Amino acid sequence: MSVKVDLNQLGTTLAAYTLAYLITVDDAYHAHTVAVEPAMVDGVIDVGPVGGRTRRNLVLHDGVTLLCPPAKPGGYSLIVDGR
Repeated sequence: MSVKVDLNQLGTTLAAYTLAYLITVDDAYHAHTVAVEPAMVDGVIDVGPVGGRTRRNLVLHDGVTLLCPPAKPGGYSLIVDGR
């Protein structure tokens, strides 16, 4: 089951999650996942500093996925695709 989040409510919804996984892909489309602490800043999701591999992947493919796991068992994950 999924629940859609209106883009106007994304910042409020994101604030309920303290941890997320930023997923990028390399040139061979192998996933690379790093833990981040996302925050909505001026309408943009800021994940803080990222390492060299993540940065290289973003140069190759600017599409990313942010996966925020539920805080409690049985809760909802938040999945955001973006650039």
